[in-house]
Amino acid sequence: MLKVLQFFILSIFIFSCSSDDNIIEDCRSTELSYINDVSLPSQGKVGEPIEGTIEYTLSNGCGQFSKLNQNIEGKTVTLSVEAVYEGCICTDIAPIGEVTFNFTPNETGEYKVIIESPDSNDKTFTIIISE
Repeated sequence: MLKVLQFFILSIFIFSCSSDDNIIEDCRSTELSYINDVSLPSQGKVGEPIEGTIEYTLSNGCGQFSKLNQNIEGKTVTLSVEAVYEGCICTDIAPIGEVTFNFTPNETGEYKVIIESPDSNDKTFTIIISE
């Protein structure tokens, strides 16, 4: 009976203690970047690429550019800059980056370019496309 009691007490000590040293935090996330400035023409021609530049700010020093999301539906082009953040301890420095984009209009008319920002402060531009 004494051996059973010793085994029981030993089991409690072994299995009730855990070490936080073995826990690995997953400090990785993605989010949209804040848009500072956009540069693009106000006019263009059918079949010729329209090129623009987006200046964005990352939230902290762990961030870096991940991808440019681009969706074209009819004459509306919607863009957003996605950043990836890796690291649990980050600097408060908010780096500024720049990315270029382009699309080729296939018909004449008024095109809308919408640049999405996480603070719902989206920027909308109009480009007139002629023959």
